[in-house]
Amino acid sequence: MTSTHDQTAALTRDQFVAAVRACGVLGTRQLARMDESLTPFLRTPREVADHLIREQFLSRFQAERLLAGRTDGFLIGPYAVLDYLGKTDASRAYKARHRTMNRLVEIQILTPEATATDGQRAAVHTAARAAARLAHPNVITLLDVNTVSGRVYLVREYVDGTDLGAVVKGHGPLPVGRVCEFVRQAALGLTHAHERDTVHGRLTPASVRVGRPGGTGPEEKPVVKVGGLGLGLLAGDRADGGFEHLAPELFEPAAILSAEADVYALGSIFHLALTGLPPHPATSYADAERRRHAPLQPVQYLRPDLPAAVAKLLTAMLATDPLKRPTAAEVAEAVEPFAGEDAAAAVDFALSSRSKSGPISLGAGLSGIIPQEVSDTFAPNPWAELGTQTTDDTGDESKQPTTLIEPPPPSREKRTAGDAVILGVSIAAGLAVLGGLAVAVRLLIG
Repeated sequence: MTSTHDQTAALTRDQFVAAVRACGVLGTRQLARMDESLTPFLRTPREVADHLIREQFLSRFQAERLLAGRTDGFLIGPYAVLDYLGKTDASRAYKARHRTMNRLVEIQILTPEATATDGQRAAVHTAARAAARLAHPNVITLLDVNTVSGRVYLVREYVDGTDLGAVVKGHGPLPVGRVCEFVRQAALGLTHAHERDTVHGRLTPASVRVGRPGGTGPEEKPVVKVGGLGLGLLAGDRADGGFEHLAPELFEPAAILSAEADVYALGSIFHLALTGLPPHPATSYADAERRRHAPLQPVQYLRPDLPAAVAKLLTAMLATDPLKRPTAAEVAEAVEPFAGEDAAAAVDFALSSRSKSGPISLGAGLSGIIPQEVSDTFAPNPWAELGTQTTDDTGDESKQPTTLIEPPPPSREKRTAGDAVILGVSIAAGLAVLGGLAVAVRLLIG
């Protein structure tokens, strides 16, 4: 496989600029501004790419893809793809921007196998209609479901942050107050869905998105949103994983997804955030099925500082009998007195779930419960070329062939020659100015 460095060496500066123009990401006015910003000091494709990233003409993902010699796959309908977020057996996910409304979104493109039959496609649209009924601060909003050349894609609001699974993986067990705040907000989102006869069905830590604080939540707390509500019915029973968070009754033949199963899954996530482990760790579906009725170890053994009331609530959420579990609304009310004001403290929002947890802010249903690990190189392309209609910022429309967008190989270059030239010129200019000032001072003194 040809590396990014080798591909870059094969390109000239003019060829790279031509590729930027050909990929369709920038509109006419943006291209004109780009041309004005390019200076003779930018002599190589890498220098031009770094400049366009700094000036926000391109994202890092777009630039690396262009440097690898790819000019296709930057557009999905009216959306310009900004970054690759991850993949599962059923889908791939991307961060994108609506080209005319300038709105950030997350796009999940389903594999051909996920929508191969009329029944599968009908199930997608049924689930999407259920999800579209939901509008709540703690639910990731489904914005659109569309098709490009027979391929179905879903568009959701983009939540800047990371998923709860990645937070726990990066930090280990979290403070009790912080966990209670995260669970409270997730429970409020589930309550909204359950009141509208919509369940998740495949809730996992990857489904619980923790957004950055800073005006997005009350009192500057990070907002927590549940993704994939209404879409869990599309998940497979065994292939999708996430077995350690499934309610015991979901292992039964012809199991029916329910609000009670969602509460159990939230309890399992609650346990994970408090202790670093799910209540019944398992390495396979069969392993989880064997352990589903095992006695639950008192969580106080793993977390001695846990208030008795919180431990009692958690035990009830994880009850084997669904009828003995509290509702999501009761969970939100019960944890509120223990929800800490330091919910955002020490949470590293630079943590990414992409390396192991796959698509971020995606619900488990379509995206899968335990996504596949994302490769650092271009994966084989399973898509046939797609013809998508694109619009630049002048309103002109054109046909642009699009193929599967995959992550480019990572670049290992730290500083470009262009940066060194610019730095040298800047230093020389500064020294010249200082020399002139010194001469002027001597003349005045003399």
